[in-house]
Amino acid sequence: MARGGEMQVVELDDAPDAVPDEADDQPRRVRWRRPVAVGGVVALVGAALAGGQWVVDARERSAIAALEGIPGVIAPIEGDLRVLRTVTQAELGDQFGGVGDVTSAPDGSQAYEWDDPESGATLWTAPLLGPTPRLAHDESDGRSLNVSTNCQPGAHADEQDDTSPAGRVICLVSNGGMLVDADYLGTEVPGTTTRLVILDTGDGSVVTDRRVGPAANLAVVPGLAVVATLVDGAPAVTAYDLASGDEAWRRDLPASAVSADDAAMGMAGVFVSAAGERFVVQSPVNRVTLLSREGQVLRDLDADVGRSIDDWWVDPATGRLLYSTSSSGTASTVTLVTNDRDLSKDVEIVGSHVYFTVDDGSLPGIVLTGGQQLQAWDSASGSASWSTDDDRLSAADSAIVLRGDVFVIAGSILAAIDGRTGEVLWSTPLDAGGYARRMLTDGRSVVVELDNEQGGALALVSYDRTSGEVMSRSPIPGGFDQVFPDREGRLIGYDPESEHYVVLG
Repeated sequence: MARGGEMQVVELDDAPDAVPDEADDQPRRVRWRRPVAVGGVVALVGAALAGGQWVVDARERSAIAALEGIPGVIAPIEGDLRVLRTVTQAELGDQFGGVGDVTSAPDGSQAYEWDDPESGATLWTAPLLGPTPRLAHDESDGRSLNVSTNCQPGAHADEQDDTSPAGRVICLVSNGGMLVDADYLGTEVPGTTTRLVILDTGDGSVVTDRRVGPAANLAVVPGLAVVATLVDGAPAVTAYDLASGDEAWRRDLPASAVSADDAAMGMAGVFVSAAGERFVVQSPVNRVTLLSREGQVLRDLDADVGRSIDDWWVDPATGRLLYSTSSSGTASTVTLVTNDRDLSKDVEIVGSHVYFTVDDGSLPGIVLTGGQQLQAWDSASGSASWSTDDDRLSAADSAIVLRGDVFVIAGSILAAIDGRTGEVLWSTPLDAGGYARRMLTDGRSVVVELDNEQGGALALVSYDRTSGEVMSRSPIPGGFDQVFPDREGRLIGYDPESEHYVVLG
């Protein structure tokens, strides 16, 4: 055996095999030899392998970096979790209210603060409501005020960027709220006036300020703000132009009969939400109406389907509205709604909706259902894409889409499925004694929050996304009954005793 660096003669056959020719004047095939340094060959091979691994690592880093900012994607967890610090009120406003926040003063006045998304510094403050005795409170004795006013960033009529300098902040300003004392007992202060206030994000100047009906919520799409209220028990939906503040349209919807039990269960109100560039109106009693951005009724789902709607969502790839239904003695269904008024184009598929806690967009248009079997569908056509033969996975109720694969929790099982073929790649049992509350990911692993039967958080367990092996197990500090990611991918814990949010790490 030659030692590293020594010269060896290696026979190289560089010519293709030739058929011998009997003619004497044909040239003969020649074999030639040259010296090769064996140590050099080993070094070249090693360099090639190292270079190949570098490429693989670079691709992995790039794939993980591409997940940044996707809801449910967190930073890698290192060891046991501990409380790093308490989340401030300003940070909570940023997490739940965007780049601005509604503030209230002890005299009952309200204002809106617009912050720099990078530094968090306040760029401007716009008054919304002057001193209001009915909302006055003394913060020194532990009393606080949760105002009914809510504000949302929205795009200018000609802009798509919600945070552009030419954008708008739309506020539904109310003189109602909830006064909370030191013992966390709340006293409701019903609102008597409601105003629609539209601010320019550039400097906080008022674009429009007009009184509207006693609406409790609003929805915003580029160019429009929509509010909903009940008039004599019937929903009234009104849209306002964000550029001018003028009323764009109003739609009065049919009233539904509301029993005392319905009212006691909180099913007597009206709520409006944006669904792409359409609007979903939920009104008594859980009646769901789909409106176009021009205010046309596209679907009256309560009347159309004849059974209650469990939930609805918009597919980000196709923009199609989907809703699920279930009732005793009837199979659960998911319906894909077309974007026009033709009900015959809607597609109904049998199965219970499996909710995605994380979706990185690597399987655009996928819809997942459980029930009889775990099955994937194409939201554009409504056709079946694949199904699994593993009966255990039919009980799946939550999943994540990550880098072309689907990860599901079904009972006490975590499984990985090829998102394009439906092949089960691996499955593994979850820790005994706990149940899965939610799934997250750091891009490399699937992170499962395990809780005990009383609802207390136990641990975050990370499973390798390619093998299902446990990579880490991080106990959650005691006293926290919720753990969830914020917009920056940090883990936030909630302590119900102190009612404080903390950063865990």
